[in-house]
Amino acid sequence: MKYMQKNHPDKPLWMSEWTEMQEGRDAGMESALIMANVIHDDLVIANVTSWQYWIAVSKYQYRDGLIYVNPLNQDVLQTKRLWALGNYSRFIRPGFVRLETQGGDDTLLVSAYRSADDQR
Repeated sequence: MKYMQKNHPDKPLWMSEWTEMQEGRDAGMESALIMANVIHDDLVIANVTSWQYWIAVSKYQYRDGLIYVNPLNQDVLQTKRLWALGNYSRFIRPGFVRLETQGGDDTLLVSAYRSADDQR
């Protein structure tokens, strides 16, 4: 990331098409926390300006969907990843700027953001 900041400071860096790519579905907190940690690191360390998910609705047996569906019986299962990504999307809006923070460690990741008009 230092390479990008040094050699291409005006080029925005996007993280696109992320998925955990592990076999077996996981609708619980394990994969939600993995994804949340990756989002945090991408925003804070890599300074990405966009973070995009690979597949929102999945019928597959991988840790790839935010929502799983079963086409045979039309079951729908929301994952905790959906809610983790939703909270990032709700509280860090387009145009927000990351602020310097103090605190945090390997288990408590800290970041803060403000809107361009300083209202949020």
